[in-house]
Amino acid sequence: MRVPLLLMLLALSPWTLTSCASSKKAIAPTEPPRIDCSSRVPAEPEPDIPVTTIWTQWAAYARGWQGVATAEVIKRAETADCLDRERAAGRIR
Repeated sequence: MRVPLLLMLLALSPWTLTSCASSKKAIAPTEPPRIDCSSRVPAEPEPDIPVTTIWTQWAAYARGWQGVATAEVIKRAETADCLDRERAAGRIR
């Protein structure tokens, strides 16, 4: 008999009758930080690249690809020569 009586008293107490939302503290909206004009720093300008430097870089890039193409042509010529030698020796048809 004591347990139901205690539960009834607990249910009727003022602490349980109030909602949980009313016990939370209200959160005030925060303001964004103040930024003064002195805290803005202008961006540094990009350094000028001389036109000759751009052309030099492009020429080096083009020479690199030219080397790749030349190596491929040489490899194909060597493969064709090897196949011709093997055919002449009668090992392949």
